[in-house]
Amino acid sequence: MERRYSEALVKLYQVIRWVGQQRSLTCLVHLGDLVDGSATEQQTRKEYSQVCAAFDDCKVPVLHVVGNHCLDVSRDVLKELFPSTRFYYRWEPHDDWCFLFLDCLEISCKGAINEHYQQEAQHYLETQQQQPRATRWNGAISSTQLEWLENELQHCQRKVIVMGHIPLVEEASDAAHLVWNAEQVLDILHRYHHLVIAYFAGHYHRGGYAVDAYGLHHVTFPAICDAPAHQNAWAKIRCEPHRIVIQGYGTVPSQTWTWSPCKISTQ
Repeated sequence: MERRYSEALVKLYQVIRWVGQQRSLTCLVHLGDLVDGSATEQQTRKEYSQVCAAFDDCKVPVLHVVGNHCLDVSRDVLKELFPSTRFYYRWEPHDDWCFLFLDCLEISCKGAINEHYQQEAQHYLETQQQQPRATRWNGAISSTQLEWLENELQHCQRKVIVMGHIPLVEEASDAAHLVWNAEQVLDILHRYHHLVIAYFAGHYHRGGYAVDAYGLHHVTFPAICDAPAHQNAWAKIRCEPHRIVIQGYGTVPSQTWTWSPCKISTQ
């Protein structure tokens, strides 16, 4: 699949203009990789400034997750885009829904939040070479962040969508594009399957979709930079009491899910 990085900024502005024409949008979510990151440091800084300028034109709040390409820009710079001092956070669009954003690269070889986590990432790669997911473009979620996630879900009285850059299941991606400790994350999400409706990710540019044994919808959205010429890739998502409607544009497929009221009853 041909990647069209040079067209991505123009396509982003198309999305921003479309957002400005809508009357009922609550937010815009960007699922990571603000820059290509394969160019020089100077070019990467230029790309970052251009993308941020585009998002500054958005008429609704823009919510980000950290992507592996984002980490070619330092976390000290990236933190200006996040509403918290951390790169994982909660956002509540209205009374019925809660969005939880994860930092899937907290433990990683590039851009780990501290030296200890970077060493932990290097150890993982050295000892898990037989695992297809043991690549430098993936990462893991720390025990501290996992505790935060569990605490958020434990006290939540709303329906939840969890979002992160890296997919959690191979069925919605492939074996080489997964969070290193995806099973630990899934264990928590599955314990609160009565609340958690979906996990949204990017990273795997082709996109994918799967429903796991607990009824959790895994959506990997296609990358804007892989959209053919004269096409784009974004979606409008409508969260209703017992239904989610994904209206896809360009290469993003449309779909609708429904669930019974018992899915969201508190336990």
